[in-house]
Amino acid sequence: MIFAEYIQEKIKERSFIRFDTFIAEKMGYMLTKDEKTDENRKLALKEFRKRTDKKNIATMPTIRRWFGINGYTKPSREAVYEMCFAMGLNKEEAEEYLTKGLGQPAFQVNDYREMIFLYGLENGLDYDTCILMMQKFETRLDIGFSTIKTHSTRELINQYEIRKNTDADSFLMWMCDNAEWFKGYSQTALDYLLVYKHRVIEGIRRDEKKQMNMLLSETGYYRWVALRKDITDPNSRKSIEKFIMSHRNSSSYNVSESLGNAILELAKDVYSDKITNSRLVSEVFTAFGAKNDIGKKVHLDFIKPVTEKYLSYLYRIPSNWELSLRISWGIGALNEMSDDEDSPKWVAELLKEIYLKPIKVNTVSDAKIILRQCDIDNKRRCLMIQREDLLPLIHTVAQQRYMAEHENDYRADAARQMFCNMANSTLNACNMPMLNEEYEIDYVLMACYTEEEMYSYSDLLGVWDEG
Repeated sequence: MIFAEYIQEKIKERSFIRFDTFIAEKMGYMLTKDEKTDENRKLALKEFRKRTDKKNIATMPTIRRWFGINGYTKPSREAVYEMCFAMGLNKEEAEEYLTKGLGQPAFQVNDYREMIFLYGLENGLDYDTCILMMQKFETRLDIGFSTIKTHSTRELINQYEIRKNTDADSFLMWMCDNAEWFKGYSQTALDYLLVYKHRVIEGIRRDEKKQMNMLLSETGYYRWVALRKDITDPNSRKSIEKFIMSHRNSSSYNVSESLGNAILELAKDVYSDKITNSRLVSEVFTAFGAKNDIGKKVHLDFIKPVTEKYLSYLYRIPSNWELSLRISWGIGALNEMSDDEDSPKWVAELLKEIYLKPIKVNTVSDAKIILRQCDIDNKRRCLMIQREDLLPLIHTVAQQRYMAEHENDYRADAARQMFCNMANSTLNACNMPMLNEEYEIDYVLMACYTEEEMYSYSDLLGVWDEG
């Protein structure tokens, strides 16, 4: 089987939900892969502009791309909120735009901004009023503010339901009194991201240990252990290294230079305590050419390059979000001061924490400029965990587990079902849309379980057309 051609044929069979197809349908027009429906894109855009009163939610070239005109791009989450306000949508309609349209989690009430958007949608406020409420929230925080992880999303939703019908000032006062609840991210999603990271590396180390033990048996290592009374733990890295170093090119044991080096390299990984992002990138997010796929490529919309930097941002979400709140508070506090005043002492302390070195700031005006740039830089690091972040890891762990439990008995249906069960239980816990073959990523990951063999996420990357 040529994997790239197989995937290409599979995706030709389907029309997937993208934001352009979703919003066009909401505007009353159906899109297909037929070029004749291009006119429908323009008609859908015209209707959208009418319903949003031609509000400049983004530049016109960007808005056109939301409809698949002159290219395609998904809108940002905040842009979706803005269009929902502009069209006067209710809570349920806006939630559908987030979940079905973007394929993202529903309202993230742990984020003070989304809590205010939710309140605004349910109480008929406009977008600009919600932005002003956010600014008031930020200015009322304390410079020593920190979030807590003990309150669950469900508890926060329950508290919201009690207070959602109060006036805006009372609602904002409640939020400010409980500001530490609004950490800005889903702790559940982050916990699962960490769990799957560890499981991926543990699975790799299990395979490496099996390989290492097989190579050790070829060298005569276990015969050597049986003859040595001073070896108390034959499975320790120290014992393995002692044997390899003592018997390279020995006539009694088969420890060639290359075999010895291979065993030492495996032992280094097997006995390592480190769970690094670089290892995750190399094992999951690096392309391995699938069999018989030389020169074959296929376009997949859902794939995005994952680097060590990107993973660092994901796994440092708590500290990045907390810093974002403190910077926002700082900017709000400075806006209450005169530009020519001396910069407050706390600005220098905050900047030293950010840059890890003293930063000289003379006036409030200087401080505003620096903090605004800090805000822009840090917001790039304040990510929201997406289905596309979790599913490749779940796919990898499910395949590792299946192979460990059914080493020489591959059955496509059973292996696929293991992945689906693992994915749906995780997505449900994270308040994300369940697996749905109308999403390209879901359909393609399930298609990786062919009757003959399983293909990995790395195999997909190997046939992905980056253009």
